[in-house]
Amino acid sequence: MFKNYSSGIPNFYEWTFEGGDPGVYSGSDSIEIQYPEAGQFDVRLVVSDGFDSDTLLLTDYIHVVGKVYPNPTTGVVNLYLEEELPASIKADIFDISGHKIYEKQISEQTYPLISFDLSFLSAGVYTIRLEIKQRYVFARVLLLQR
Repeated sequence: MFKNYSSGIPNFYEWTFEGGDPGVYSGSDSIEIQYPEAGQFDVRLVVSDGFDSDTLLLTDYIHVVGKVYPNPTTGVVNLYLEEELPASIKADIFDISGHKIYEKQISEQTYPLISFDLSFLSAGVYTIRLEIKQRYVFARVLLLQR
Protein backbone atom coordinates (compact mmCIF):
# COMPACT_ATOMS: atom_id res chain seq x y z
CA MET A 1 0.00 0.00 0.00
CA PHE A 2 1.19 3.48 -0.82
CA LYS A 3 -0.17 6.51 0.98
CA ASN A 4 -0.24 10.11 -0.10
CA TYR A 5 1.49 12.55 2.27
CA SER A 6 1.66 15.48 -0.18
CA SER A 7 1.35 18.99 1.23
CA GLY A 8 -0.34 22.01 -0.31
CA ILE A 9 -3.33 21.56 -2.60
CA PRO A 10 -2.21 19.30 -5.44
CA ASN A 11 -4.86 18.29 -7.97
CA PHE A 12 -2.77 15.90 -10.06
CA TYR A 13 -0.99 12.75 -8.89
CA GLU A 14 0.82 10.27 -11.09
CA TRP A 15 2.49 7.24 -9.58
CA THR A 16 4.85 5.01 -11.57
CA PHE A 17 5.61 1.57 -10.13
CA GLU A 18 8.44 -0.05 -12.08
CA GLY A 19 7.67 -3.76 -12.46
CA GLY A 20 4.30 -3.33 -10.72
CA ASP A 21 0.73 -4.05 -11.70
CA PRO A 22 -0.63 -1.52 -12.33
CA GLY A 23 2.56 0.14 -13.53
CA VAL A 24 1.03 3.63 -13.58
CA TYR A 25 -1.73 5.07 -11.39
CA SER A 26 -3.26 8.56 -11.38
CA GLY A 27 -4.96 9.48 -8.13
CA SER A 28 -4.41 10.34 -4.48
CA ASP A 29 -6.10 7.31 -2.92
CA SER A 30 -4.08 4.39 -1.55
CA ILE A 31 -3.98 1.39 -3.84
CA GLU A 32 -2.42 -2.05 -3.74
CA ILE A 33 0.33 -2.79 -6.25
CA GLN A 34 1.16 -6.37 -7.22
CA TYR A 35 4.70 -7.37 -8.17
CA PRO A 36 4.66 -10.62 -10.14
CA GLU A 37 8.47 -10.91 -10.36
CA ALA A 38 11.23 -10.75 -7.77
CA GLY A 39 13.65 -7.85 -7.95
CA GLN A 40 14.34 -4.25 -6.98
CA PHE A 41 12.05 -1.57 -8.39
CA ASP A 42 11.80 2.23 -8.49
CA VAL A 43 8.76 4.23 -7.40
CA ARG A 44 8.06 7.71 -8.79
CA LEU A 45 5.41 10.22 -7.75
CA VAL A 46 4.64 13.43 -9.66
CA VAL A 47 2.27 15.92 -8.00
CA SER A 48 1.02 19.22 -9.36
CA ASP A 49 -1.36 21.98 -8.34
CA GLY A 50 -1.79 23.13 -11.93
CA PHE A 51 1.01 25.70 -11.69
CA ASP A 52 3.94 23.95 -10.08
CA SER A 53 4.89 20.30 -10.01
CA ASP A 54 7.28 18.19 -8.00
CA THR A 55 8.71 14.72 -8.56
CA LEU A 56 9.86 12.21 -5.98
CA LEU A 57 11.93 9.29 -7.28
CA LEU A 58 12.80 6.45 -4.92
CA THR A 59 15.41 4.30 -6.66
CA ASP A 60 15.29 0.55 -5.90
CA TYR A 61 12.75 1.35 -3.16
CA ILE A 62 10.75 -1.86 -3.55
CA HIS A 63 12.53 -5.18 -2.97
CA VAL A 64 10.38 -8.18 -3.85
CA VAL A 65 11.64 -11.41 -2.34
CA GLY A 66 12.00 -14.22 -4.84
CA LYS A 67 12.71 -16.97 -2.35
CA VAL A 68 9.67 -17.61 -0.17
CA TYR A 69 9.07 -21.20 0.87
CA PRO A 70 7.08 -23.23 1.38
CA ASN A 71 4.41 -21.27 -0.43
CA PRO A 72 1.63 -22.29 -0.03
CA THR A 73 2.18 -23.20 3.62
CA THR A 74 0.20 -24.64 6.51
CA GLY A 75 2.13 -22.63 9.11
CA VAL A 76 5.82 -21.76 8.94
CA VAL A 77 7.05 -19.72 5.98
CA ASN A 78 10.70 -18.82 5.31
CA LEU A 79 11.97 -15.73 3.49
CA TYR A 80 15.49 -15.55 2.15
CA LEU A 81 16.75 -11.97 2.46
CA GLU A 82 19.01 -10.51 -0.18
CA GLU A 83 19.70 -7.47 1.98
CA GLU A 84 22.89 -6.29 3.60
CA LEU A 85 22.94 -7.64 7.15
CA PRO A 86 23.09 -7.24 10.11
CA ALA A 87 20.05 -4.99 10.28
CA SER A 88 17.06 -4.21 12.45
CA ILE A 89 13.86 -5.37 10.80
CA LYS A 90 10.26 -4.30 11.32
CA ALA A 91 7.89 -7.02 10.15
CA ASP A 92 4.19 -6.45 9.41
CA ILE A 93 1.65 -8.97 8.16
CA PHE A 94 -1.48 -7.81 6.34
CA ASP A 95 -4.61 -9.75 5.43
CA ILE A 96 -6.11 -9.72 1.93
CA SER A 97 -8.06 -6.51 2.64
CA GLY A 98 -4.91 -4.63 3.71
CA HIS A 99 -5.52 -4.64 7.47
CA LYS A 100 -2.39 -5.04 9.58
CA ILE A 101 -2.90 -8.12 11.76
CA TYR A 102 0.59 -8.71 13.15
CA GLU A 103 3.76 -6.76 13.76
CA LYS A 104 7.14 -7.63 15.18
CA GLN A 105 10.44 -5.82 15.69
CA ILE A 106 13.57 -7.91 15.07
CA SER A 107 16.78 -6.34 16.33
CA GLU A 108 20.05 -7.05 14.54
CA GLN A 109 19.09 -9.86 12.18
CA THR A 110 22.40 -11.39 11.07
CA TYR A 111 21.29 -14.50 9.14
CA PRO A 112 19.69 -14.09 5.69
CA LEU A 113 16.85 -16.53 6.45
CA ILE A 114 13.89 -15.28 8.46
CA SER A 115 10.92 -17.47 9.46
CA PHE A 116 7.36 -16.69 10.49
CA ASP A 117 4.88 -19.10 12.07
CA LEU A 118 1.49 -18.19 10.58
CA SER A 119 -0.37 -21.14 12.10
CA PHE A 120 -2.32 -18.81 14.42
CA LEU A 121 -4.02 -17.23 11.37
CA SER A 122 -7.00 -18.44 9.36
CA ALA A 123 -6.47 -19.86 5.89
CA GLY A 124 -6.08 -17.12 3.29
CA VAL A 125 -3.69 -14.86 1.41
CA TYR A 126 -1.34 -12.65 3.44
CA THR A 127 1.28 -10.04 2.63
CA ILE A 128 4.46 -9.90 4.69
CA ARG A 129 6.18 -6.51 4.65
CA LEU A 130 9.69 -6.18 6.05
CA GLU A 131 11.24 -2.75 6.59
CA ILE A 132 15.02 -3.06 6.41
CA LYS A 133 17.29 -0.01 6.39
CA GLN A 134 14.50 2.33 5.18
CA ARG A 135 13.52 -0.03 2.34
CA TYR A 136 10.63 -2.44 2.04
CA VAL A 137 10.64 -6.12 1.14
CA PHE A 138 7.29 -7.73 0.30
CA ALA A 139 6.17 -11.35 0.09
CA ARG A 140 2.71 -12.73 -0.66
CA VAL A 141 1.92 -16.03 1.10
CA LEU A 142 -0.97 -18.48 0.72
CA LEU A 143 -1.83 -20.06 4.07
CA LEU A 144 -3.73 -23.35 3.79
CA GLN A 145 -6.05 -24.91 6.36
CA ARG A 146 -4.31 -27.52 8.51
